Amino acid sequence: MSNLINELQKYLDEFNEGIFAMNSSSLCSLLSIRHKVHIEKFSSSTTCDLFEKYGRVVQGWNIILTNHIKICQTSLHKIYLNDIVQYQYLLCRSLLDLIKESKNKNWHIPILILTLTELRLITNYFTKNISTDINGRTSPPTQRIADLSINNDRQISETNVNKTIELLTEAFRVCTSDRCTEQRLSKKWGAIQILNQLLKLCHRIKRYELGEQLLSFAEQSLEYKNYLLEDQKMTYDYFLG
Repeated sequence: MSNLINELQKYLDEFNEGIFAMNSSSLCSLLSIRHKVHIEKFSSSTTCDLFEKYGRVVQGWNIILTNHIKICQTSLHKIYLNDIVQYQYLLCRSLLDLIKESKNKNWHIPILILTLTELRLITNYFTKNISTDINGRTSPPTQRIADLSINNDRQISETNVNKTIELLTEAFRVCTSDRCTEQRLSKKWGAIQILNQLLKLCHRIKRYELGEQLLSFAEQSLEYKNYLLEDQKMTYDYFLG
């Protein structure tokens, strides 16, 4: 127990230091659900209770870190995947709200891109329960399904996918609507990478029309393509033809 408390305190110190230093790289590492080292460290069933008791986080970041700690505690149990996607959604939601309030600052954007990307990756699991026809409309079951749990799984999956799409779309619009005129402080550079994640999810469920209205912005803002990684450029170029 004492070892877990020490590890948690060390983690919290690094987290707060990252915020004060506006070190997005450090915070990306500390908030990534693909960072197996700290995920495994905090997988104990007592982690959330210890965080609630000892956790001291910079104002505005408590909900963000609380949900990440919850993910750490449940990530080793696949049966809690629906809970995990909810925690990640709330984390991203809180981070986006924080970014909205941060005028003339964009150091949060890499963190937003990382956490939204991981939300999209988790959401991918639920897309397998959504069948669509060639026109992108949700198709009815090919036969009557007596098992209500299957219908319930489908409904939960659609809810999770739609919430993720809505949040990605909102994040995209927050970035594109930033009025900061100084390019090095503008949030606009994050728009294309967020759009990239949105398009990947829409493509996975064959709902291409959801991204069409946003692609018009991308076509007019090609300078932001310079910020894309190679795999992101491939997705971007695919949708622009």
